[in-house]
Amino acid sequence: MFDELLEGLSRPYQPAVAAPVGLTFEPVGTSVSDRNTALVGVVNQVNAAAQQSARGQLLLHCGALGSELGDGLLLSGASGSGKSTLTASLLAGSGGDRGVRFAYLTDECVSLRPEDLRITPYPKPLQLKRPSHALLSQLAPEPGSPSESMMWFQRFVPPKRLGAMPIPSVPLFPRLVVLPQWVDDAPVAVERLSPGAAVASLSENSAFFRDVEGGGLAALARLARHAPAYRVVYGRHDEAAAAILELWSTAA
Repeated sequence: MFDELLEGLSRPYQPAVAAPVGLTFEPVGTSVSDRNTALVGVVNQVNAAAQQSARGQLLLHCGALGSELGDGLLLSGASGSGKSTLTASLLAGSGGDRGVRFAYLTDECVSLRPEDLRITPYPKPLQLKRPSHALLSQLAPEPGSPSESMMWFQRFVPPKRLGAMPIPSVPLFPRLVVLPQWVDDAPVAVERLSPGAAVASLSENSAFFRDVEGGGLAALARLARHAPAYRVVYGRHDEAAAAILELWSTAA
């Protein structure tokens, strides 16, 4: 579906139309940056619709990975924290180098069932901003492909290119929560968060928090009791990925 979208956007533009699913595409020009802007707008609408359809669940802005045994790793943070880059790094090399393989669950928003925290995957194309492109050059679009004609500030990577294992058929539940915080040139610093601090931080990265069935705070408290949470401050993504894998080895 995503490849078809890219091919469609690479053709001459047509007047804006509203698709049956409620998406609107309004081209503003023919340059690579214009096409990228239009594509980002479409993907943002899809993300918003997906979150709207999951109201009542515990929705956290997260990158999420899963193991073959059903253990989930959540990377929760606001825009600019590096969660998408770390998600890609853990999939595209760092994990494999240590003999750890993950399934890609999402880089946007994770949906947790409030009563038992079961994860519903949302494996949309992983979205990387320009500062991450050089770090993950192996994920660049193929030369001459429709993708290359519209990837500028935002780069979208289809899940099949991430080197992830298939999403397991077993139920997925959070096993480790990491709150990454990127600080330029900062050495890696890992801090275990108390359950209260984890709840406070995660609530800031939630969506439709007041609509969570049974109460958002109750669901977050359940998550904080079930999965240890760590804040990871870092300045280099490879060092942060290594620190996260160390935490994973003790939690999973």
